[in-house]
Amino acid sequence: MVDEVLRSGGLNEEQLEDGVEEAFTFVDEFSEVVTSGQWVSNDCFTFINNKGSLNYLIGGRVMKIGNTGKK
Repeated sequence: MVDEVLRSGGLNEEQLEDGVEEAFTFVDEFSEVVTSGQWVSNDCFTFINNKGSLNYLIGGRVMKIGNTGKK
C-alpha cells in the first residue's frame, strides 16, 4: 500500500488526516494509557503509562520496571 501511494505521487486528503492504516501491522492490544514510549527492538516496547510507571511489553505481556515519579 505504501509503495502504491509513493508511486501515485502522494497521499489523498483522507490519508493526510487519518494516515495509511495498511502501512502498519497490528502487533498487540493492551489496556494501558501510554504517555511516552520507545521500541528498543523488534519485540520489545518500553513505555511510561499515565500513572508514571515504566514498563515494557514483550510477547503480549506487560511487565513493570519501576516508577518514574511522573504523572
